[in-house]
Amino acid sequence: MLLRQWTGRLCRDAMDFLYPIGCLWCGQQLSRADGSAGDLCTKCRITIAPHLGNCCQRCSAAVGPYIKTDEGCVHCQRDRLHFERAISLGSYEGELRRACLRCKQPGQRPLTTALTMELCQREQNLLKDWQIDLVVPVPHHWTDRVRIADHAADAVSDQISRFLMVPVDRHILAKQKRTPKQHELTATQRRNNLRGAFQVNRSARLSGVRVLLTDDVLTTATTANRATRMLLDAGASSVHVAVLARSTGV
Repeated sequence: MLLRQWTGRLCRDAMDFLYPIGCLWCGQQLSRADGSAGDLCTKCRITIAPHLGNCCQRCSAAVGPYIKTDEGCVHCQRDRLHFERAISLGSYEGELRRACLRCKQPGQRPLTTALTMELCQREQNLLKDWQIDLVVPVPHHWTDRVRIADHAADAVSDQISRFLMVPVDRHILAKQKRTPKQHELTATQRRNNLRGAFQVNRSARLSGVRVLLTDDVLTTATTANRATRMLLDAGASSVHVAVLARSTGV
């Protein structure tokens, strides 16, 4: 047993020397022995996404201490949310905001994957309790896919799919109408902006399926809500939402 442990350590040290790996955020060299290969160092994990103190049990927005949010918070109480609950790494601000913006750039899938894995590890009990059957990323219009081949929402869905060992389907939900960005609109415009924008594939079989809808950032919740409504109308039994960050900016 001791010989096996010594041999394993020697191999890891040799790999670290011959093929050094660095933190995806700060570039600091990582050791394969700590399980962080091709990932984020401990300091950056804490810096980018410090653990949330208290967040809304519906929309994942940060709230003050001792506030009960079983029925929502100030950010979502007035909205009729169709999804069961949303989870995130934290508020869309500071280093997490910077990380999410970098995830939108070409070649940043490894960073998106690392952040998603952090989310999975933090929320693994909830994710397993939801008994998800299918992971579905929030879709983009085809013209956006021509401009950007690899969207962050796809990387998020792929990693969660691997973690939960359930399938991911990028074709079951489509965005058939190109729309202005939600954060650029007023509250009234947001509600009307996505009307008729999403469509479920006619061949989809969603009866009784528990869906996890994924995206990089949840801002107004209108996008997730519209997509959820379409999935429920197509037969899904429930829809939960998982994102990297929750923004409450107007």
